[in-house]
Amino acid sequence: MPAAVEVAGVTKRFGAVTALSDLDLRVGMGEVHGLLGPNGAGKSTLLRVLFGLVAPDAGTVALFGRDLREGTPEALAGVAGFVDRPHFYPYLTARRTLELLGAVDGGTPEGAVDRVLAEVGLADVAHRRVGRWSTGMVQRLGIAAALLRRPQLLLVDEPTEGLDPGGARDVLALMRRLAADGVTVLLSSHDMAEVDTVCDSATILSRGRVASRGSLAELRRAAPLGRHHLVTSDDDAARGMAARHGVHVFAHAQRGLAVEAGPAEMHEFICDLGRHDVSVVVLEQELSPLTALFFELTAA
Repeated sequence: MPAAVEVAGVTKRFGAVTALSDLDLRVGMGEVHGLLGPNGAGKSTLLRVLFGLVAPDAGTVALFGRDLREGTPEALAGVAGFVDRPHFYPYLTARRTLELLGAVDGGTPEGAVDRVLAEVGLADVAHRRVGRWSTGMVQRLGIAAALLRRPQLLLVDEPTEGLDPGGARDVLALMRRLAADGVTVLLSSHDMAEVDTVCDSATILSRGRVASRGSLAELRRAAPLGRHHLVTSDDDAARGMAARHGVHVFAHAQRGLAVEAGPAEMHEFICDLGRHDVSVVVLEQELSPLTALFFELTAA
């Protein structure tokens, strides 16, 4: 069975700037794959290549086994999404926007507009013009427009940008539901914690190259130690016990201790504190292992 996305040796230059350099990417069917990197890493350029908006200078791109170099509409059949922030006519309502997009795409089944508006949480504002909408609401409408095509491959650029925590959680949950229904999702992000929540696998880009890729489990195994902020009833005693469990301790910038440890070591350390009547007052994760890996690979 062909992969949903197969990119091999893709290079793209804009004048003297190399946006993508000999890049390989494979996304399996029904997978949620994260495309990570800081600004300028090449994420949006790669999405434009996948949409056929930008032709690579070298390499090949295939979607469901179809070569994009053929330049036919069939090569993008079943593909939907957006790059950067979606834009719509400001004087149209959300409902009318989707109706027109559906008509341009050859028509939509009865009830499809209402279905996608409900899926992205915009049913209550479908009658409002989109010109004064927030960034987060426009992002939701962009996702609705993509879902109107009932895609088998969804390509989305920073889908939670501008959303509050609840809205971001709902959009990420929608990505998982789509994958459960067999839709392949490729989403770009600069937030490793977000990718850790929703993705099966990820590729980390740095300066147009692949810095790391693999399943989330593989990336976690390759990640450095995470960091926690710890405040106890006796920080001096806690510092003394930390060494017995392979926990690295530093003075925290505010108060208490900054500790670095793997999950097993951290668990044993906290249990040992309890056995010695050292109360944990504050324990907050400041840097997850995957986020530490992101910073390490991208020098961010």
